[in-house]
Amino acid sequence: MIPTGRKVANDRAPTHEEIKKVIEYPDRRIKSLVLVPCSSGIRVGAWEYLKWKHVEPIKRDDKIVAARIIVYAGENEQYFSFMTPEAFQALQEWMDYRKRCGEDINGESWLMRNLWNTTDPKSNAKATNKMGIEAIRALVERAERSQGLRTTLVGHRHEFKTNHGFRKFFQTNAEPKMKSLDVMTLMGQNTGIAASYNKPTVEMLLTEYLKAVDNLTIDKTSRINEDVVRNQQTLSARIEEKDQEVNKLKEQMGKMQELVEELNHAISFYKPG
Repeated sequence: MIPTGRKVANDRAPTHEEIKKVIEYPDRRIKSLVLVPCSSGIRVGAWEYLKWKHVEPIKRDDKIVAARIIVYAGENEQYFSFMTPEAFQALQEWMDYRKRCGEDINGESWLMRNLWNTTDPKSNAKATNKMGIEAIRALVERAERSQGLRTTLVGHRHEFKTNHGFRKFFQTNAEPKMKSLDVMTLMGQNTGIAASYNKPTVEMLLTEYLKAVDNLTIDKTSRINEDVVRNQQTLSARIEEKDQEVNKLKEQMGKMQELVEELNHAISFYKPG
């Protein structure tokens, strides 16, 4: 008699075009606040813990192909994920701007902070105030409304959620290129009993993540992202070649194992006594 609960939410992931409209909102923080969760899958609450030292660019052939991010550093829930070069560039530009305005940027600097009065000569960026989660939610929602993305309702809900929609964007666009279990790992989700057996290294997860960078990139027209796409295509081709080589080796090992078993069987059959 009790009705079953709804297993899947009606809301969807925002599209690339909708994400692009949001980051056009005229606030220097919005690109990072949108691109980082879209490309890493972090929750909005993670911003409360994120410092500049928790972001580390990863280079291949002297080019940034991704950046590693430590989520919930120092907490029991700590894990790591990756972000696209596009998202890292947005963060780098935001931190560089703060530095030019007088803030002492170092490893302990919060990734997100409140703005200051740039029109007042006596006001500067030195007095840092970490941006709270509610302020982040309000800013992102204001940006979406301003860009005309919060008008359509499905029942009593919007088509996609304000911040959680970015997390859903990551999962939706990463899964066609990555293993679902690896996507869940990078999102900090509970993988159940699989976590006891699946122990991927940073390099293994990075290899998988690089396959999805193109899907997770919003602006593919800029020169830096064109270079990234070409690099990812080259890397993907190399990874596919390596996978094929590994599969061939596994096949050869399987045949060798069968031969060994046949020889052992023959030896035991003809062994005297």
